[in-house]
Amino acid sequence: MRFLWVEDFNEDSGDKITLKNNWIKYFDLKDDKLIDHETLKSVLEYLDNEENLYEFDYILIDIRFPLGSSDLYEKYFKEIITEEVFYKYADKESGTGILLYLALTLKYNFNKNRIVFISANVNSDSEPRCLKEMYHILYKCLYMKKTISENNILTPEERERYFKSDISLYKLLHNYKSDEEIKEMLPEFIDNDGKIIIEDYNYMLNHLEEIDKILKDSKSSESNNELKYNSVKKKFSNLGLKISQAYEKPTDLQILNGDKSWEFLIWKGNINKEDYYRLRSCVVEMCTCITKLGQKENLNVHKFNSVLKDGKRINDINEIISYLKTYIASALPNLNYYNSNQVNSIYNKFIKELSYLWEGTYGLNKNNYFSYHAVMKTLRNWNQHKKLNKFSTKDVAFIFIICMRGFFEINAADDVYKEYEKYENELLDLISSGKKHELKWGCEEEIAVKIGQSYGELYSESKKVNEDQHKDTIHAYNHISNIGSEKSDLTELSMQYIYKLFWHCTFPFDSIELICSDLEFKDNNLKATYSYNIKQDKYTPKDEITNKILESIYEITWESK
Repeated sequence: MRFLWVEDFNEDSGDKITLKNNWIKYFDLKDDKLIDHETLKSVLEYLDNEENLYEFDYILIDIRFPLGSSDLYEKYFKEIITEEVFYKYADKESGTGILLYLALTLKYNFNKNRIVFISANVNSDSEPRCLKEMYHILYKCLYMKKTISENNILTPEERERYFKSDISLYKLLHNYKSDEEIKEMLPEFIDNDGKIIIEDYNYMLNHLEEIDKILKDSKSSESNNELKYNSVKKKFSNLGLKISQAYEKPTDLQILNGDKSWEFLIWKGNINKEDYYRLRSCVVEMCTCITKLGQKENLNVHKFNSVLKDGKRINDINEIISYLKTYIASALPNLNYYNSNQVNSIYNKFIKELSYLWEGTYGLNKNNYFSYHAVMKTLRNWNQHKKLNKFSTKDVAFIFIICMRGFFEINAADDVYKEYEKYENELLDLISSGKKHELKWGCEEEIAVKIGQSYGELYSESKKVNEDQHKDTIHAYNHISNIGSEKSDLTELSMQYIYKLFWHCTFPFDSIELICSDLEFKDNNLKATYSYNIKQDKYTPKDEITNKILESIYEITWESK
C-alpha cells in the first residue's frame, strides 16, 4: 500500500527526520511506500499531474501545515468553495488540511473513504486522558486478537494502566451520573487481579463512545477549539457534508514505549480488503518492481520475442517498461465510489492494454511458455472481437500475472524479485480467496479426469462450429480457438474457456483416441456424446510459479458454476 502523506513534521521543532521516523513506526508505515509533501501548493501541483494519481492508494492529511503560496484560490478553489471559506482556513495556524480535503473530494473526486486525517488536533484538549488510554488499549485488543491468544495481548503494565484509567473515568462520571447509571454504562473490563473479564471488545468500545458523547455534550469548551478535528467535523455535518476519519499522532510517552496506533491499523487492514483496491495496489507495486529490475538489467524478453513476428520484436526492454508505466500501472484509477458498470469498463480497457503486444504473435508452438502465450493471444482475439468483455477482479488478477510472466524472464536471485513475488502471491491469494487447492503430483488421476472430461466437452463444442477442424488436430488450444472464431454462433464467451485453456496448454496430450460415441435421437435431432482415451506420459510438476497459478485457479476452473 502506498500513501500520499501531507505533513510538515513540525517544521519549527528541529529534528524533523527523527520525528518522521517515530511517526512512521507508530502508524506502522514503510518509508519507501510514502510520498511526502509539506505544503498545500506542492501537493496540489503534484495532484494536477494525472500520471501521479496512480502512484498512491491512500492519503494522510495533517490538520495544519504551510500554505506554500497565497495565490492558490483562483487556480484550485474558485470553482468549489467561496473566498470566505478559503481564507478562513488558508493559514498554517488555521486549517490548510481542511482546504486540501475539500479539493480532494470536490475537485479531484477522490474517494473520501481512502482519506484520513493524522493530527495532534483531533479532539479538544479537555478530553480526559483516562478515556484516551482506555480507547487505545481496547483497540490494541481488537487488532491483536486474531494473532495472539487473549491472555497474552496486554502486558501487565497495560492492564494496570487500564484499571487505573477505569477508576479515574468512574470518578469523572460522578459529576454527571448516579452510581447505578455509571455501572451500567461502564462495565468492568479488567478486575483487581488484572484479569480480562469481557472479551467482546466492540461491546466495550461502544460503551466508551456513549461516555465520550456524554462528556462532550456536558462541556462548553469545545466551542473554543474551532480548529480541532471534531469541531470541524461537527460543522461539516451541520452542512450535510461527511468528513473522513481522524487518528491522533503519538505522545512522547507512546513513542518512548514503542507503541502503535491500533485504531489506525484496524482501519488500514479493513480498507485493504476490497478486491478492486487489492488488485490495484499489487499491479502498481509489481510494475514498480519491474521498473527497478529493468534498471538493474535483471530481466529480459527473449522468450517473448521468440513468439513475435520479425517486425514486432522488441529490441529495447525500456520500451516495455515505459509501456507498463504509461498504460498499465495507471489504468486502474482510484474510484470515488464503486460502480460495477464503471469497473467492468475499466477492466476491459486494462485487458485491452495488457494483451496489445500479442497482436504480433505467430501461430503458437509448444514450449515452456506456451500456456502463457496461448492465454494472452486468445484473450487478445476474443476481446478485440467483443466476444469476451466481462471480467471479475479475480479474472483480471489472473490475466495480469500471466501477462507479466509471458513478457519477462526475471533474475530470481535479485532482492527486488522477492518483493515482486510477494505481490504476485497476494494476487494469487485474491484469486483463490485464500483457499488454494494443493495438487498431489503422485496422483495423476485427479488431473487426468478433469482434463479428459473438459477435452470431451471442448471437442463437442468445437465440432459444431467446424467439423473439418478436427481432422488434423488433437490440441485443445485449436478447439478453444475454434469455439471463439468468427465461424462460431457464440456472441458472448466465458472466462472459463481461458482458465481451461491454461490447464490444457500446461498439460498437452501425447495422443487421444475416440473410444465410443453414444447416439441419441431427440426432438428430431441426432445428439452425439464422445468419450476419449487420452495418453499423457506423466503429469509432472511444472515450474514453481505455474504450479502456484494452477493451485490458485483450480476451484474457479473446475468447481465454479
